[in-house]
Amino acid sequence: MSGAMSGAMTGEVVCVAPMGDVCGEGAVWHAAENAVYWVDINRFLIHRFQVADAAVRSWIFDVPVTALSLTDRDDVLLVVLGSGVILWEPATDKRHDPLFKYDAWPAVRLNDARSDPRGSLWVGSMRNNIAADGSAIEFGETDGGLLKDTWIYVQEPDVLLGRLQIFNNWSPYLVGQPDTLWIGMEYFANEGDELWSKGDAEMAAFALDELCQLHLIEPLGFELDEASVRRAGLDYGELAIVHCYPTLSDCLAGLPGARVFAVETGSGACYSGLQYRAGDAFVFGPETRGLPAQLLQRLPDTQRIRIPMRDGNRSLNLGNAVAVVAYEAWRQSGFAGVIESETARDPAALLDIVSRM
Repeated sequence: MSGAMSGAMTGEVVCVAPMGDVCGEGAVWHAAENAVYWVDINRFLIHRFQVADAAVRSWIFDVPVTALSLTDRDDVLLVVLGSGVILWEPATDKRHDPLFKYDAWPAVRLNDARSDPRGSLWVGSMRNNIAADGSAIEFGETDGGLLKDTWIYVQEPDVLLGRLQIFNNWSPYLVGQPDTLWIGMEYFANEGDELWSKGDAEMAAFALDELCQLHLIEPLGFELDEASVRRAGLDYGELAIVHCYPTLSDCLAGLPGARVFAVETGSGACYSGLQYRAGDAFVFGPETRGLPAQLLQRLPDTQRIRIPMRDGNRSLNLGNAVAVVAYEAWRQSGFAGVIESETARDPAALLDIVSRM
């Protein structure tokens, strides 16, 4: 903003509007006014910062303000409140009668919103977590002890999934089923690209293909309690179907009949030169030190495999290594489970297919 005000763009980040927002969201650039609008949900405020003179003005509302959108009139904005949607004229502070009233308010409130190129407004909802005075409400008392609404961003290069989210508090329909854990998989797409062009059923099938089953052997080096999962992840224990074992022996006992292959740098045959079958399992170690020698000694030489690398490379990213080996095993199965047409599939069956390769 500092660079924009002086007429030249710089790399310096400067706070030009120290508003003390509790939950500032919904920034909208208003080109006609050369200004940016945004909201503070918890303080029921709309702010406007004018670039020309660095002036800031704020308006207070009676309920949480959650999102803003431009309209076909420069003097009118669309305002999303926790309780509904209204038109608002900043110059006179005229607040029109609601275009939409949300019947679930105040137990559930409207949340993020954006307008699409066709002029339709898309609005999300969530269980209301803001009291009448703007303080936070501890919600979720009747959700059966499930994880509260939370998310984790996924940065592994071998999947296109951008974010996983638990939707326990995202509408009266979801909240009304306290024994059900609702999971969302969020993808970021650009108009016209491969993801954008997929149909609903094809996209659902693609997303399910990116899920896998995890078997973890202690010590883990991290916690799996709710607080840790909420912030640090493991991509949601309930979604990933995590099995945790105190020892390798316990893990192997949980995989009866499985051939266990150790994937280790510089050990054994190339992974692509073996024939795999359904039920095979692959063991991967930490990127920093690989698998321990005592584990490798327990397996026959024919079940030690490696992934070729260029000279000077020490190891692959663990997620990449898993994807390389798993997809080779899946390829040898003829990509069992792939559905060419846009028909629905059983998620449990697909997860089993992916995890057992």
